[in-house]
Amino acid sequence: KGVFTNCCFTADNKFLVAVGSAPDYKLAYWKWSNMKLIGSTSMPSEATRIRVNPNNSSQVTTTGVNHCKLWTLEKDLSLKCSSLLVQKTEKNEVFVDHAWTKIGTGSDGQDGGFILVTTEKGTVFVLQLNETGQSEIRQTIHLFAASQYKRHHQKAETIQSSAKGFVVGGTCGYFAVYEQTDDQKVPFLPIRAFETGEHDQVPTVAISPL
Repeated sequence: KGVFTNCCFTADNKFLVAVGSAPDYKLAYWKWSNMKLIGSTSMPSEATRIRVNPNNSSQVTTTGVNHCKLWTLEKDLSLKCSSLLVQKTEKNEVFVDHAWTKIGTGSDGQDGGFILVTTEKGTVFVLQLNETGQSEIRQTIHLFAASQYKRHHQKAETIQSSAKGFVVGGTCGYFAVYEQTDDQKVPFLPIRAFETGEHDQVPTVAISPL
């Protein structure tokens, strides 16, 4: 029997979403006040991270090995699945983490957050949903590493959005800061990156909401 491996609250703290392990790879959506199950479904493969759109609690995202999905809670409480990377295959990619930003302006001029998806290889895809609910790749970032441990393959482990942009952590104690811009073609620019040690690792990052 599968167990839940990762969970996340919606921005208003009214709902809790979670993903489970084999054999069902369950995705569940609960109302927190009474722990009532609102909706659930089985995923096609395992997810290691789950997040909720801070601007729309009905949109849930999951990532993992060969797994990068958007789930929409429909009016009938079913969970509709679609690929986040419609312009790129999910195969042969380890999506280690992802995060939503609260602010972002789409090509149509409408406000909406970005979805930041990072791979084990150190690539960050900056995605944004269009009017039809499909995601578009707005920017592809290849994380730059400090030269001291250049002989080691740089792997990303975690990503977290901030009020001004996002931060990424990884192997060799890698930590990078990116800041959001007003440029629709280049939404994020690197501010600083450093590594603390060959045997260090940054598996997760938490940012103060204040």
